[in-house]
Amino acid sequence: MSQQIDGIRLFLFRTGPRSARRPARNRFFLRLRCGSVCGWSEFAAPPGQRETDIITYTKCFGLLRGKNVSDGFAIARAMVGIWPNPLSESAEMALLDLWGKLTGKSAAQLLVLDGRMPVHGVVQLQERDPDVLAERVRVLAEKGKLPCIKLALSGDIDTDRELVAAVRRYAPQKGTYLIGAPHERYTSRLYSTAEQIGMQLLKLYAAGLDACEDPARLTVSEWILLQQYIGDLSLIAESPLRFARRTIHTVNPDMAKIYNIRPGYTGSVFDAVLLAERIVSGGGHVMVGDDDFIGPACEQWQQIAIALGADWVEAAYKPGISDFYRSVQRGNGILLLNGVYNQLPVAGFGTELDEGRLGSRAACVFDL
Repeated sequence: MSQQIDGIRLFLFRTGPRSARRPARNRFFLRLRCGSVCGWSEFAAPPGQRETDIITYTKCFGLLRGKNVSDGFAIARAMVGIWPNPLSESAEMALLDLWGKLTGKSAAQLLVLDGRMPVHGVVQLQERDPDVLAERVRVLAEKGKLPCIKLALSGDIDTDRELVAAVRRYAPQKGTYLIGAPHERYTSRLYSTAEQIGMQLLKLYAAGLDACEDPARLTVSEWILLQQYIGDLSLIAESPLRFARRTIHTVNPDMAKIYNIRPGYTGSVFDAVLLAERIVSGGGHVMVGDDDFIGPACEQWQQIAIALGADWVEAAYKPGISDFYRSVQRGNGILLLNGVYNQLPVAGFGTELDEGRLGSRAACVFDL
């Protein structure tokens, strides 16, 4: 891999808030070029990003210019934990795409992963009115199967039971796996112990919930205790896995039944893969999350989910917001059929874009 990275370009896209609970975030597409071959990736900046942060991003990625791909990986690896997590992760993803295209190998091969089975997507629902929610589920059910739904929960047990029951009106347990996501809202003065939290979660289980992600802010020992207490209801750990280089050494196979590897928070795709392999070897299940991606990261993390043998993947194009991206796509490595992601034979991640049209849609383009 002696070819030098002779071009680096960063595309900025400004998008409005997706909902009251999902504020506006700037998205960036990163393009690394060796001659006529390009590697692509994407990352989402944190809400409230400052203009000075963009200068930081350009300085970070500018370190890759003039380096060959091997040296580029070495720089990205050295910067894990120093650069913001999305940047080091995104640099590795673009380098994997580039490396694969230069060598004719898929990203999965380069990551030494052999998963090939299609992976189901996750339908995410945030409606707070039970009747509105039930109608949304009915419409979705009429369009096809709903193998997995992720439902935003409030942390109020009575409200959440109504929401779970509303989903189950048109999505019975036999055909739909239902995940609740309270975002640690069951941490309060009312639920101060794992047993007290568990009592509330069992009420949701009785209403039809199959799994609960990050129910509360817990220590490792509390996670273990809670999973033992709730029995057949599966816990999903996401926040305890953030910054994979560290959590490789702290994750416990008894904390949960399912572990959500969330892009944008791993710091490194290589460390994320090692973390997932450690979880699976301990008997756990893995799913792949999302970081409000709108473009190339969607199909790239779908491919990683397939390669890992994940149960589900959340990263997906966003209706309306991602329409411009689909219009500039020339190729990708995923075929979506009936809500199931299938891997296509590609080099790297297979991301190919019309760069001219992409640049015309960007708020700003930075050449580094």
